[in-house]
Amino acid sequence: MKSVLWVDYFKLGMTRSWEPLIEPFDFLLMFEKAKERGQGCALEADNPFHVNLSGAFLQIIGETVDSFSTLIKETFGEKAKADQALKRSVSFTSSPRDRVGAYIQDFIQ
Repeated sequence: MKSVLWVDYFKLGMTRSWEPLIEPFDFLLMFEKAKERGQGCALEADNPFHVNLSGAFLQIIGETVDSFSTLIKETFGEKAKADQALKRSVSFTSSPRDRVGAYIQDFIQ
């Protein structure tokens, strides 16, 4: 399989532009399955593999990790568990309903 791989990211700040994280990389990926040698992959490339790790990229990664950490804590953390418990207690104190919303009669005497 002959392919080209590249990755760009959007740099925030004064310039606000797309920057390359991985420069275009042309390669040939081959898969082989033979009785004598077994199976495996081979990667062939005529150009170098360039990764650009800049301060702007590391800052964006840090901000992204912080944002997702906050989102995960709010969704699955202690506050979310307390909110779910509150919702459960409210639903137990309200009038019981079936799946379509009709009131369920109390047959227990």
